[in-house]
Amino acid sequence: MAKRLVVHAGFFKTGTTALQTSFAHHREELASHKVLYPRLGATGQHRAAWALSGRHWGWENQGGQITPRTVWDTTIKELNAYADTALLSSEFLAELLPEHIESMKSDIKADETTIVFTLRPLVKMLASQYQQSLKYGMRLDYLGWLDRVLNDKTDAIQNQTFWRRHHHPKVIERWVSVFGAKNVVVIVGDETEPDFIFKCFNDEILQLDKRILTQIPEVGLNRSLTWPEIQLLYAINKEYDREKGWDEYTTMVRNGIFRNLSNTQANPSDERLLTPSWAIQKSQAIATKFVSQIRDLEVRIVGNLDGIATASVPEGENQPTHGLDFPEAARIILMHSQAEILSEIPSLEIRREFARRLKRSGNPILKFFFTIYAKVRGVR
Repeated sequence: MAKRLVVHAGFFKTGTTALQTSFAHHREELASHKVLYPRLGATGQHRAAWALSGRHWGWENQGGQITPRTVWDTTIKELNAYADTALLSSEFLAELLPEHIESMKSDIKADETTIVFTLRPLVKMLASQYQQSLKYGMRLDYLGWLDRVLNDKTDAIQNQTFWRRHHHPKVIERWVSVFGAKNVVVIVGDETEPDFIFKCFNDEILQLDKRILTQIPEVGLNRSLTWPEIQLLYAINKEYDREKGWDEYTTMVRNGIFRNLSNTQANPSDERLLTPSWAIQKSQAIATKFVSQIRDLEVRIVGNLDGIATASVPEGENQPTHGLDFPEAARIILMHSQAEILSEIPSLEIRREFARRLKRSGNPILKFFFTIYAKVRGVR
């Protein structure tokens, strides 16, 4: 039985990728200080969160899949079996409904459970979450997306997704109702001190006796895209043939060009995404209410909570860029290597392609082999 389980449950776009990259990078050193961070996925334990909620990952009916419940069962078994502090981190846990959180609590076998949320100003979530939606294949410009999210278009899928993730007091309240306020911690990021959330996890949450967790340079940055990069991704989404499916989009776009871009430093001269004044004012007004609602929950707060209501972002409206910077386009194309492409191709797609090539072969021995292989693997 774990003495303590720490659950980092969100929020999206609050430095979670960088933090999870640090957890994974320092996994062995954390273990030497009696902190377990299980291996599941590249950095965060998103598949465990998807398995617990039954969430569909990817485009439904176009290659997206539901993660089997067994992934959660295996993960929680490993966490429970650890004798000291175990750590689970995925921003997708912020999407859990009350019944999922209750299910998690019943599965946990630990003396103590701490639920942690990392938080940034709501106004800064707008541009970040828009870009994240673009990386999911969305075909909607920024102004149209802002209108659906902020102007009470409750029937719009963009509105539903954003507020399911970013109505921070409602999300925190769901966890408080199950685990109690005394077991929930909210860490408010400080952009003047980029290492703040790492320091908080290192010293206050995991209570390590030496500094282990830090930002890993050039890895896990998951930075914001520049305006030219956003226009490129928007154009790709509009032109992309959805019939090719989620797997190909993930390989070539999400985990191809734009993962490489997000994990490298931006060109300082490139224009940034601007947010119109009406959207800034509206999100600040909403955040002011959020501050009061979070305080009323009586959870432990680390950092300046009031700051999430007063923050701002670059204001204005970008103008379309006509033309293409050829050196920049060449850099984007060449940064994705054959080895990276192959490493991202799902194993099922590799098996299907192998089967297709066997089937097309004129060699009778290979055709016979295909018949046996297809039966064993269940591919066509």
